[in-house]
Amino acid sequence: MKKLFKIALGFLVFLALFTGCRKSQSYDGFVLLQGKKFQMGSSNGFTDTLPVHEVTILNDFYIQDHEVTQEEFESIMGFNPSFYVNKDSPSEEQKNRPVEQVSWYEAIVYCNKLSEKEGLTPCYSINGNKNPDEWGEIPFINDDKWNQVECDFNANGFRLPTESEWEYAARAGNKNTSGPFYSGTKTDISEYVWFLENSDSLTHEIKTKKPNEFGLYDMSGNVWEFTWDWYGYYSVSKEKRTPPYYRSIRGGGYNDQDFHCAVTYRDYAFPYGKDFDVGFRVVRTAN
Repeated sequence: MKKLFKIALGFLVFLALFTGCRKSQSYDGFVLLQGKKFQMGSSNGFTDTLPVHEVTILNDFYIQDHEVTQEEFESIMGFNPSFYVNKDSPSEEQKNRPVEQVSWYEAIVYCNKLSEKEGLTPCYSINGNKNPDEWGEIPFINDDKWNQVECDFNANGFRLPTESEWEYAARAGNKNTSGPFYSGTKTDISEYVWFLENSDSLTHEIKTKKPNEFGLYDMSGNVWEFTWDWYGYYSVSKEKRTPPYYRSIRGGGYNDQDFHCAVTYRDYAFPYGKDFDVGFRVVRTAN
């Protein structure tokens, strides 16, 4: 009896350790970041990055270590909207270049479809419905119904990062709020970032520049990245940001000057809009 008890106890300890490891360890293509407080924004001359303010990331989360590729997007959505393909740069693998010319609406559909494929609980719902196949055609103009989409941050499925999660990941521990810097570096931008001066005005394969200290690639440059949040000045509370026409995009792109690629620089896009330099990466709440 004692032997059986010891075996059972040992199995429970092993199971607990294994379960803990599943949360504490990163997995293929994703990095686990632990929620914490950080100073968001910058006092470096842009009104929409002021005031510098403390933000608390409530949940640990997994973040994709690369921008969603054309191959990944097409495998889930069944089409590839990207403008930049092999004909533009024969040395580049098209499938490994970030998807672009994708709308925010398409990005949230991708997230739910990917969640379903992986057996996870989707995060996004419209009128309580999490099945994107029942949301209707993806809009190509501003759509009030789609703009009312809700996100369940407790679900374990894939979603877009919040703007604060994105900046926290891009900073990778850098606490500077007074001057510009890029994800992974303050000075050696060409080693970390695809931008106007080195990109030949083209997207490039993921993971061809150095990662930041968290192991994340292209947080600055290559393509802009959609976030969950509506764009608005930090000085205006989210409840008073009306009308909510734009979604926040971060990180800068291949056709931008260096300062656009700074981790605190902010821009915006229509949720239905498509641009040759806007893509996204996904995250998951770590349960």
